[in-house]
Amino acid sequence: MSNVKIRSMDVNTADGSVYFFDITYRCIYRLHSSKVDNVHCGVSSSVYSSIAYDWIGGNIYWSDGFFNWIAVQPVSTTDKSMYRVIIQDDIEKPRAVAVDSKAGYIFWFDISPSGYRIERALLDGTVRVPIITTSLLSVEDIEIDAGERRLYWTDALRNAIESSQYDGTDRKIIYRQLNSNFRSIAVDTEDVCITVYGKKLWYCISKSTGSIGLLRSNEFLTASPNIIAISKDELRPFITDSCPTLGCEHLCVNVQSDGKCMCKEGYTLDTDGRHCTENHSLYHKGIVVSNATHICMLSVRTVTGHGDPLLCAGNAVQGCKHLAVDAGNKLIYYVDTTSNYIREYNLATHTIRQIIPVTTVSGIAFDWTDRNLYWSESTTGKLKYLTIATATAKELLHVTSPPSHLTIDPHTRTLFWVEGTSGYTMSIVSMSLVSKATSVVFDQPSPAFIKDIFFDVTSDMLYFVQSDNLYSTTRDGNDTHVYYNNLQSVDQLIIYKRYAIWSDTTSSKVYTFALQTNDLKTTNLTINLGMISALAVYDEALQRPSNGPCFHMNGGCEQLCMTGISGSAVCACSYGLTLQTDGESCSSVPQSSNFLLVPDFSHGKLFQISTTDAHITALDIDIVEKPVHAVYDPKTSFVFWSDLNDASIMKSTLSGRNVDMIFTAKGIDSYPTALAVDNSSGNLYYTVSGEADTISPGSVGVLQPSSGLVRTLVDNLNIVYGLALYPSKGLLFYTHHDKNETFLNIVRVSMDGTLPSVIITLDTDDFLTSLTIDYRSK
Repeated sequence: MSNVKIRSMDVNTADGSVYFFDITYRCIYRLHSSKVDNVHCGVSSSVYSSIAYDWIGGNIYWSDGFFNWIAVQPVSTTDKSMYRVIIQDDIEKPRAVAVDSKAGYIFWFDISPSGYRIERALLDGTVRVPIITTSLLSVEDIEIDAGERRLYWTDALRNAIESSQYDGTDRKIIYRQLNSNFRSIAVDTEDVCITVYGKKLWYCISKSTGSIGLLRSNEFLTASPNIIAISKDELRPFITDSCPTLGCEHLCVNVQSDGKCMCKEGYTLDTDGRHCTENHSLYHKGIVVSNATHICMLSVRTVTGHGDPLLCAGNAVQGCKHLAVDAGNKLIYYVDTTSNYIREYNLATHTIRQIIPVTTVSGIAFDWTDRNLYWSESTTGKLKYLTIATATAKELLHVTSPPSHLTIDPHTRTLFWVEGTSGYTMSIVSMSLVSKATSVVFDQPSPAFIKDIFFDVTSDMLYFVQSDNLYSTTRDGNDTHVYYNNLQSVDQLIIYKRYAIWSDTTSSKVYTFALQTNDLKTTNLTINLGMISALAVYDEALQRPSNGPCFHMNGGCEQLCMTGISGSAVCACSYGLTLQTDGESCSSVPQSSNFLLVPDFSHGKLFQISTTDAHITALDIDIVEKPVHAVYDPKTSFVFWSDLNDASIMKSTLSGRNVDMIFTAKGIDSYPTALAVDNSSGNLYYTVSGEADTISPGSVGVLQPSSGLVRTLVDNLNIVYGLALYPSKGLLFYTHHDKNETFLNIVRVSMDGTLPSVIITLDTDDFLTSLTIDYRSK
């Protein structure tokens, strides 16, 4: 194998085999005795995709960062469709999967808009529980210690290796090193071993002391190690596998002490709990493609370049144009252009039902929440709908410009369509199906060529093709983004998860485009299908009445929203804040005395740590972005902090009131760093980091918070960070690099900026960031 890029790896200690996921070929492989076997292909080439091996059940689990799901498959199967998606609701970008086969748990990290979290579930995906919901930034890898029942993980942006029990309690930082972006982690009996992004080494750290016990670098002269794993029998305690006695037809997982049969995608478990019944003969998750006479389906794995065969429905159709899907009821609606009827194809029974006569249909959309079918008629200028249950049709709207290309967001009851004729002015219009109010989302002056539109419920965005460009926009059109600019002759457009899929008017090809990686794939259907008349997405998981309790308005939660075991929204607060009695809002009661004030640059927070009992409180100040340094003036009860986000110094009360910006660095690349309060005068001293002899120099200054008066004391400095005051002596101290950055100085100067004197010179590798004074020993 050449050009292999391994993203994730796990081992089977029983036979010494190694499982790895390769981004290049988008496949999971098994390496054993120098032989490489294909286990599963069609995993997205996402940096979020990872794998974990179930050493008791013989199953491989993987997260897919573009499909937004976690799936499982037996490694011994020869049927490469023998997999099951076990987690796909309320999950955004799953990564860092780990499995404890003995305890029957799977763990993963998810980057969700409602809050980053580490979650746990049983090996069948049920009984899902968030266990870590605060102080997470970029968890790169998770491993388990089955004997201790502890999790270990690396967080690249927190520069930390951390651990907790399986329920999230007893969380500890095992090791932390500034500017070290820890990547992969492996658990040994006494140590954890890690790799670091950009470092040509790996090393092991004691679980108990955090000290480095082993460091290896000689093996890596030209490249950095990426993934690390340890194979030891004692690390994978074995219990009796309950699955072999069950006689499962498809696959089996150990749910703690018992085995449980499961069916592969597209099948339903029978009442005997062992056998499986096929839902229909096509794919359970697929891309519906049609020509004039056949409705067929490609597997969604086609978008990754994996070549599952094209499957077609049993009965032929006539004049098929425009498709709409009711996946929950295994139905596909299409327009029969030979007889001008909308018809219904039942994938389970392969029967065709006549729905309603129509006139020159130019677009069709299905609302699965109320089971209404909408369509537009270009010659009459009418938009109509039909309630499937009653077969009652009504006119929705009559427009003066030809309508076409319908798409719908059922969750907000919003219908979208295109008005106008190609080559002239065209618009994308939205209509609330509740209030019937309409608005223009996108307006393109002549000559316009809006070729198709599609609303994606997973991203809550509207996608469309104008001329040769692929765009996305919010439902109100206020945030428009260009993804791709070489779409020639586009005919149909659909979006599936993080992939754009389209056909063109000149060939029999289906194009797939990874929106995150700009990776273009082509599937040629010339032999199988010929010219494509329509495209649609088929996935029952996308056609739910709701996208989960956290999807709309963050479930009512001010900060973190999670799906509870009952399926309802459960609110939580970030570290240091407390959930209020309404169960939704977060706040804190600031400490009034005897505390340390600590800025958290990574999370954008200011924390108080009690000097009496180490209790931690997060200050409820919303505008903190990237705090560099923070100080407190007990006389005025104001907190001051320097913020890298807008190169400013801010002030606020501890409760978050009377917020004000009191200073902004003038240089383009300058920003305030250290702060110190002179309690005798109430003045605030500050340093500004910059580059000497440029328009953005560093400096030391003083300001009066009450009046805003500012004075620069020392100017034209280079990389200034540390600052300390000795008011009774009239002195201040600061650090800066010399202009050539060959050494670092600690400088003493009078508090009016006069009489500077270098008192200590250090090597620039000693990255000194702060100073303090012991007033007792002087």
